[in-house]
Amino acid sequence: MSSWFKDYLYFPLGGSRCSKWRHRLNIMIVFAVSGLWHGAALTFVAWGLLNGLYQVLSDLLQPARKKLLSLLHISDENKGYKVFRILVTFCLTCLAWVLFRANSLSDAMQIYGAIFRIPLSGIHGSLAAFGVSFPTLVLMLLCVLALLAADWFIHNRKLPQKLNNTLVLRYAVYFILIAVMLLFGSYGDGYDPQDFVYFQF
Repeated sequence: MSSWFKDYLYFPLGGSRCSKWRHRLNIMIVFAVSGLWHGAALTFVAWGLLNGLYQVLSDLLQPARKKLLSLLHISDENKGYKVFRILVTFCLTCLAWVLFRANSLSDAMQIYGAIFRIPLSGIHGSLAAFGVSFPTLVLMLLCVLALLAADWFIHNRKLPQKLNNTLVLRYAVYFILIAVMLLFGSYGDGYDPQDFVYFQF
């Protein structure tokens, strides 16, 4: 899909070979259309536009960001800064997904309102309002830790190369991953495969 939008929409619009503001407009158009591709609803268009806005704001703020990092003597390779960028990207992406999953824009606004009221009601109280129980919250945290651990191994221990070079270990990992998917693929009360977010597409 990304390649199709790039070749048949982004490039014909001018891509990046135009003025800066036209380039940013091209980005917004592509993201808006990608949102519309996912569904004929304002929530999907808003989701696409928000992701496009992230890209445009990142481009606009880049000079100020570089100046601030220079003043603070922080390089792009600083591990703490990398972790910070990962956390910011994760939070912004999760906020955008609210629009993708909400039934309407008004529902999305209610969810955003509840999210940003977390300091007043407490994290657990806000999550409970969305039907997230304490055991589910613990499972979510364990999954996040597992993802962080996997990412660390991939970047620091060259795990992919080791798996490719060790046949038994590779198939052991395949077996474990398949078992985990079978055990936890359908999780939670009232699970319905028809509710899978991409089923309608």
